[in-house]
Amino acid sequence: MKKIFLALILFISSNLAYATTTEVFDGMDENALKAGISKYILTRGGVVNHGESYSSNTFQAAEQRHTKRGIYTYNYVFKLTPLDESTRLDLTVYYSAYGMAPKNVEPYDEQKIMEAIKGAIKGRLLYGLGFDFDTYTYEGGKIKAPKGRETGIVLTTVKYDALKKGLMAGDVITEVNGVPLNKIPLKEYATILNAKSMTDTLNLTVKRNGNLINVTLTPRLSNNRTF
Repeated sequence: MKKIFLALILFISSNLAYATTTEVFDGMDENALKAGISKYILTRGGVVNHGESYSSNTFQAAEQRHTKRGIYTYNYVFKLTPLDESTRLDLTVYYSAYGMAPKNVEPYDEQKIMEAIKGAIKGRLLYGLGFDFDTYTYEGGKIKAPKGRETGIVLTTVKYDALKKGLMAGDVITEVNGVPLNKIPLKEYATILNAKSMTDTLNLTVKRNGNLINVTLTPRLSNNRTF
């Protein structure tokens, strides 16, 4: 998959005239939007690559899609621009298969993908957690922390019930519903952080300054926001 990203970056650098689809997400900061996009891609079985830094507001993702023409790899380039009380998302989508060079999708298809992203991250029941997926590797589909860093997912943003229960940015999630992070498949991890009903609960164990904290979160309707 790294080869796909490298090829895509080289391709984009030589094809800067390609069009993008743009959407402004009101009431949403760039960290929240990044977390929402990451969850959308990961729950579809794709991968996300922020390059050298999660804080980068330009990043890539890729997933395989079954189409009438066969199995194609769709590559996404996301560029986020902070605005007053909102964030602008510029999305460029390419597809490739059978060793062919990436090609820009039709504008209509690109807009459909943007609508799918919007539908996936708006109007959901959420716990108020923003997190950094992308400094981790995934051996056998499981989450593995970088060398020298304890296994867990770092919270980057905390709102809603998570804020009320005392969680803070920088806390490290080590267990979800009693299961250690290194035992949870990546796709399943991304999925369980999205509640299915207002009666769902999420039990987290987080580490802060060497101490373990247990919290039980209940969801709220996100409206046009995402965490």
